[in-house]
Amino acid sequence: MKLFEVKTGTPVLVHNSAVHYDVERKELKRTMVFELEDVRIDPVGVVGCHRGFERTIGGAYAKAGYYGFAWKHYTILVSMDKVEVL
Repeated sequence: MKLFEVKTGTPVLVHNSAVHYDVERKELKRTMVFELEDVRIDPVGVVGCHRGFERTIGGAYAKAGYYGFAWKHYTILVSMDKVEVL
């Protein structure tokens, strides 16, 4: 099982899917661990939205080097160099 860890204090972008186009800059208050099925945007592979979808918003974030993880009704966008793959 592939896990993705994002540490406390990491700057992230948070997209609230209930409010379209609302993206906020935040810092994580706790370490979060995501599973493979939580990946919505994948900058290096083909899980979820990836670079091949560059004409979409998710594809643009993937091309810019962001992972997108599902959490509740949010998408947490994290720079790929801040994500540790376990």
